[in-house]
Amino acid sequence: MKKIFLLSIVTFGLVFSQNENLNESFKYFPLHIGNYWEYKVERFLSLPNTEVDSTWYASSEITKDTLIENKLYYVFNDLNMKDIPSYRFIRLDSISGLLFQRFQGEEFIIDNLLSKVGDTLGCYFVKDIYSKNVFGLEKETKVYEQYCITTTGSSSWELSKDIGITSKNIADFTVFIILDKYELTYANINEVEYGIKTEVSDNYFIKDKYNLEQNFPNPFNPTTNINYYLPRNGFINISIYNLLGEKVTTLFYGIQKKGENKIQFNGSNLTSGVYYYVLDYGESRITRKMLLLK
Repeated sequence: MKKIFLLSIVTFGLVFSQNENLNESFKYFPLHIGNYWEYKVERFLSLPNTEVDSTWYASSEITKDTLIENKLYYVFNDLNMKDIPSYRFIRLDSISGLLFQRFQGEEFIIDNLLSKVGDTLGCYFVKDIYSKNVFGLEKETKVYEQYCITTTGSSSWELSKDIGITSKNIADFTVFIILDKYELTYANINEVEYGIKTEVSDNYFIKDKYNLEQNFPNPFNPTTNINYYLPRNGFINISIYNLLGEKVTTLFYGIQKKGENKIQFNGSNLTSGVYYYVLDYGESRITRKMLLLK
């Protein structure tokens, strides 16, 4: 009887310890309706003899939960470029600690909140766990990096307890190098606020630099709009190039007033494919990629 009692105590202790570890791990990715994250994004673009950057704000908010095939998903409303929302369906398995994302009717594992340094998940591994200063508070933080070699791109991110994703880097190597660096500037987690909030929809770009927005629609056929911002009056040149670097056409060449501007491009006389639109000002250049599909 005494042995059974002791065994029960040991079993209870193990279960309690496992549950405590799970609950602590869940803090890396707080799931609660109303949770909101806001990021300052800096884009670095590298081409031969060209390196430019632009800056904007992006946000992510858990707007609701929903049952799909008897599984509870949290719906993330992400607002990034062009103020056009996209949605993610995320669920957490409370037993395994696995995070799943539902996409086009299928589930994909995107993280294991119980992972430790050296653990791998797909092409990613936990590189480090350290104490990070987040809004003046020391938070235990996991660093994830990609180890698979790829010609299309790479990414890395950091998860901080009680906060979620505090930083991430996304690189695109498709034709030239684009690096987007996200840094958390504000969060509202379980009705606790951190940092200073910016109205993302009203501050798509920080208005102290020249900026060339992603064309919309993209892909397009045959017309698309290109928006750009000039902090001051000046001489600019906006041109279109093909994949070979050959100029296809010039959209604007001359003096442009400061502020928000828009120009339309018609590709009806071009074949389907990838093209680049370039804003030249002074000795600097901003380049974006667009796709014409006919």
